[in-house]
Amino acid sequence: MTICCIGSTSSARYRLRCKWFSIDYPPVQLTELPKNRPARVATIRDEREGDPIAQRLRDLGFIAGERICIVARAPFGGDPLLVRIGGTRFALRRVEAARITVEPDIPEF
Repeated sequence: MTICCIGSTSSARYRLRCKWFSIDYPPVQLTELPKNRPARVATIRDEREGDPIAQRLRDLGFIAGERICIVARAPFGGDPLLVRIGGTRFALRRVEAARITVEPDIPEF
């Protein structure tokens, strides 16, 4: 079994290859990550120069490489999302979570 990183680390796509199949795991927005699926933070998108919300997310620990997981979702696709990063849980609005790009972890077989 081989794990490859394709592209730069900020926009990497991970590919799992073994004798029988190959799976790609492209970066996704945090809002698209399935519940309880581990991932790592790739980037935080700034809406404009000096964006205070993006800076606050970084100050709270949403930095590249940090492990992240969605613990719970509001019913009917509403706000908030309960997110665990490190040992801390945060409730994020969907618009805030959409700024965070994550790289899903490769499952072990």
